[in-house]
Amino acid sequence: MRIAIAGRPGVGKTTLARKLLVENPQCALVHTDDYMNREFGIVDKTLIEICKNLDKMGRSYIVEGVQVARMLRHGDKEKIWYPDKLYWVEADTLVEPRHKGLTSLCFNAVQDWIDNNPNIPLERVYNRVNAFRPSESPKKPPAPEPIQRVYS
Repeated sequence: MRIAIAGRPGVGKTTLARKLLVENPQCALVHTDDYMNREFGIVDKTLIEICKNLDKMGRSYIVEGVQVARMLRHGDKEKIWYPDKLYWVEADTLVEPRHKGLTSLCFNAVQDWIDNNPNIPLERVYNRVNAFRPSESPKKPPAPEPIQRVYS
């Protein structure tokens, strides 16, 4: 079993991974944030190699973090890595200005992957946390980005 968890920063990917790990204790956990300070352009390749090595050992795993989006894009482009199930995690938190580019990258990469891989199960997880900063008005939480295909 190869589970991938993708989403923008701060939406609860790690929390979901921990929950799934309790339900699937045989799984290894690959936390992509541990590889963030590697050279740009090789992070996704390094993470894919780690996952492929776990595949060779017959280990089930959960891979989570913002880098999963890049892993999906690279794995699909090169036809070298696909998860058995993808979770797309969203939340009603505001996007930090410093994360706007990463948020866009995550969404676009995952949306492209979904369009190219219609047979791989996708589950959308929406965390309602209302985590607004005191200086911001919580008038209306941002609408979740559209994900075209959802399996429960």
